[in-house]
Amino acid sequence: MCTIRSTPSTAHHCIAWAKSYLFPQLFGAEDDSDSNDLDEAEKAGENSDEIANLRREAQAISQLRQTLTGEGAAERVFEKVYKQDIERLLMMEDMWKHRAPPHPLEYGQLKAEAASSGAEPSTSAQAVIKDQRALSLTDSFELFISR
Repeated sequence: MCTIRSTPSTAHHCIAWAKSYLFPQLFGAEDDSDSNDLDEAEKAGENSDEIANLRREAQAISQLRQTLTGEGAAERVFEKVYKQDIERLLMMEDMWKHRAPPHPLEYGQLKAEAASSGAEPSTSAQAVIKDQRALSLTDSFELFISR
């Protein structure tokens, strides 16, 4: 259920969410059926505020997809997934009554931390996999932006 609600709470749930939701949203074929489903839900009298939120989310993903090959794509994806989406989820206060809330991440702050750590921002994926060490947040950030 947490994966469906975009609130994965364990490592394997995060992987399942990224594989089954995020990757297809960013790199899969454009799918107009979601828009049609929202139109039908709206006609059926479903919650109009929630439908409006879903339409905004679909539009944001569509705009992001269109800029994936441009300069700054890693930062835009990072900001959407690790900051904006988390801030949106934090507004759903009922979700966090019985579990720890996530914390939004700041691209600029992590980039500065990575630079001050003396590590190169182009971390080699082979070196990370080869030594099988646990990645810190800064290590993960460096790996994310190196692609």
